[in-house]
Amino acid sequence: MCLLAMSILMMLVAAGLNISNQGINDLTQSNPGYVIAVHLEDEGVYIEALGRKYPCNTALLQNGQARLKIGAARLEAYIQEIWQHRRQLW
Repeated sequence: MCLLAMSILMMLVAAGLNISNQGINDLTQSNPGYVIAVHLEDEGVYIEALGRKYPCNTALLQNGQARLKIGAARLEAYIQEIWQHRRQLW
């Protein structure tokens, strides 16, 4: 559950940084790039940070996807357990 909350928080922070960066770019008439972004292209996945692109390791992404599925299954089981416990109390 902590992983999900941290992921959501990181996405919100990245979105806020990109929005404020776009506002500054509009005022200064420049375009240095995103503060942080993820690009899916034919060659693979790239992470863009402060205007520079970095290739992302696909094996690392697959490992993260597997861990995310496990975390989602644990979260679902935890919520179901809480719901069943709550029903027993009523």
